[in-house]
Parts: sequence; structure tokens; C-alpha cells
Amino acid sequence: ENQRRVLKALELDRGDARREAEIMRQLRHPQIIRFRDSFEEKGFLAIVMDHAACGDLLKRVDVAKKAEHPLQEEQVMRWVT
Repeated sequence: ENQRRVLKALELDRGDARREAEIMRQLRHPQIIRFRDSFEEKGFLAIVMDHAACGDLLKRVDVAKKAEHPLQEEQVMRWVT
């Protein structure tokens, strides 16, 4: 498997870091980035997940906002349902 992965690092003293990893581990949806693994090192929880070549929803929202071109409700509904 030769696919790109990303690593999200969360400080372990953040109370919900482990919870976030556990929730991500359980999610299965074609529009949600897939969780691959997690591990702890030097006070951080690292979450390994698939790379989203087109970016994430927040990026799409920011681009649309800056362009003053709101996202169409139908498009957003396709992404999240």
C-alpha cells in the first residue's frame, strides 16, 4: 500500500485527545478521512490517517468564504450524508 498519510499531533494533557482518537477509530464513512493508527510519544498523541488530497471541509469553507462564494447546501449535504 503506497498511499500518503498524515499525522495529527495532540498534546496528551488535553483531556480529550485519547477520546478523539477513539472516536476516529470507530468512524466509517466515505466522506470522513480514515483513521489508520495512533501512538503516544513525548507527551503527544499522534493520530495517523489517510491524506486528503483535496483538503478538508474546513479548507473548502475557508476558500468559499474568502472568495465570497458560499457553498451550495446540496454540495455540503452530499459530502456529509
